Amino acid sequence: MKVSIITVCFNSEKTIRETIESVLNQTYQNIEYIIIDGGSTDSTVDMIREYVPLFGEKIKWISESDKGLYDAMNKGIRMSSGDIIGILNSDDIYYDDKVIENVVSTIEESFADVLYSDIEFFKEVQGRQIVVRRWIAKTGNVHLGWIPPHPGVFVKRDVYEKFGGYDRNFDIAADYDFLFRVFSDKNIRIVYYNNYTVKMRVGGKSTGSFRNIIKGNIEIYKSLKERKVPFPKLLLFVRFVRKLHQFVF
Repeated sequence: MKVSIITVCFNSEKTIRETIESVLNQTYQNIEYIIIDGGSTDSTVDMIREYVPLFGEKIKWISESDKGLYDAMNKGIRMSSGDIIGILNSDDIYYDDKVIENVVSTIEESFADVLYSDIEFFKEVQGRQIVVRRWIAKTGNVHLGWIPPHPGVFVKRDVYEKFGGYDRNFDIAADYDFLFRVFSDKNIRIVYYNNYTVKMRVGGKSTGSFRNIIKGNIEIYKSLKERKVPFPKLLLFVRFVRKLHQFVF
């Protein structure tokens, strides 16, 4: 199976080198790497160019203005040609060099359309990666607020074609909206891969500030309302409590 990995970036010179190398170092060979740059003004594009010879025909990239994160993700999906699509943010890295190899074998063995997994959150302190949170996805009911971590989800191409990618009406919660639609469909074959696949830096768009957390929850409410899903009064509290046990103290 061919795997398309999509990285969206904008002025990511501080982190994107590690992201690119975590893809380059994967043991699985049938990988297509797509980088969608939003018109960076720092050295991000120069760094991307450095790695083009190392990937050869396996890399596609563009640098142009876009209409936000999810518009860029949709661009990457349209450019991709893989059987499986994974999204790796420009400040994240794969957990180890065999992530894609293990993901593909699990999908092949289970005949799954979607695979979801666990992720770690970390911060860098004096050049060291300090784990601050572990998101063990387990299983749950999306209608009660459960959702797997988006960076740890790998999706077959025909699933994206069926659901139309990410809804740009959502600035922060388009990934929640997409996963809610996918995980609500009983015809989609889903497998839980109970292992870490991604190390995610803290401080992303949806978790980087209290204001964005509130905005994300408002968008989740809007998403559920548009899907005509009853919004449990305690949903936001339940989601908060669920996350407390993930933190490393």
